[in-house]
This record gives sequence, C-alpha cells and structure tokens, in this order.
Amino acid sequence: MKFILSSRAFAWLVLAAGLTSTVAAPLQRVPNTSLVMPTNPPSYGFMGSNVFGGMIFTNPVTMATPPGETNRLFILEKRGRIVVITNFASPSRTIFMDITGRVTGSETSVGSEEGLLGLAFHPGYATNGYFFVWYTGND
Repeated sequence: MKFILSSRAFAWLVLAAGLTSTVAAPLQRVPNTSLVMPTNPPSYGFMGSNVFGGMIFTNPVTMATPPGETNRLFILEKRGRIVVITNFASPSRTIFMDITGRVTGSETSVGSEEGLLGLAFHPGYATNGYFFVWYTGND
C-alpha cells in the first residue's frame, strides 16, 4: 500500500518534529591554558641580501631554470621580457627574449592578471631548446 504525503502535511510533520526536539545551548568559549607563547620569539638568523649586485627588475613575476642547469636563472618581467642571469659569482644580466609588443599590460600594472605570467622548460630543453611561455596577448 502506498502512502502519499501532501506538501502541506509534510510541512506540519517537519514543524511538529522541530517543536519536540531539544534546542542546544550556545557554545561556551573555553580558554586554552596549555599554549604558552614566548614574550620574545627566537631569532633564526634570516637576513635579506641583494644577490644580483644591484640589478633592477621591473615587476618580476617568476624565476625558472632549465632542467639540469645550475649556471643560469631566467626571470620573467610582467611586461614581456625574459631576463637571464649568468655567472652567479659575478652576475651578468642579458635579455633572453622580449615580447613586449605582443603582451597586454604596462610597466606599472601590478594588480592585474595580465602580462607575461609563466615560463616552463621542455624536459629535453638541453637538446631541443623548447620552452613555453604563458602571457595575455593584445588580441
């Protein structure tokens, strides 16, 4: 035998069930007495330094190195330049690729998600020279 419950009867059933249930009391905040923070946090000796000898980058976005290389560092500037740093003992900077004419954005645009945004090297970059860039274009 089928039992069909109308929407009005269902609403009364839900209301009646809600009236008979107990209401939970509000939660009480209990202080944490086992966590003690030091008044003077310890220092671990971190410090910043300019490792590139005062080189200036305009809106740098990311850094990448080709697979297996330890002597070159590629730095992307949001406007569309890929700068390569070589000879870390005495760093030198050269422009590896400049696609500023193809990239949407400006020199001062820092908050938007446009420009040259990513670089990935093919696993076989050493032999085939393939790399991939992610950017927003003018079109």
